[in-house]
Amino acid sequence: MPSNNEADVRLWCTGYLGTALRRPADRIDPDADFASLGMDSAEMLFLVTALEDRWGLDLPSDLPLDHPSVAALSRHIAALLLAKPQA
Repeated sequence: MPSNNEADVRLWCTGYLGTALRRPADRIDPDADFASLGMDSAEMLFLVTALEDRWGLDLPSDLPLDHPSVAALSRHIAALLLAKPQA
């Protein structure tokens, strides 16, 4: 199972966005909102689906609207993972 700490979630998210947005992951500002990074609603939905697949979570499709940056989203996902019962 992938690591559930905030730093690892953030690293995964920046890597995912780097690939999706065709730019180096180290050029993704974790504090920038997704819209300013050039993401549209379809790309945000793909991100949510990828997060669900990666960490086995059931997430709302509008999650990036409530947590509009890599930093905010990573904090939220890490908190969900910490609260998730372990199998």
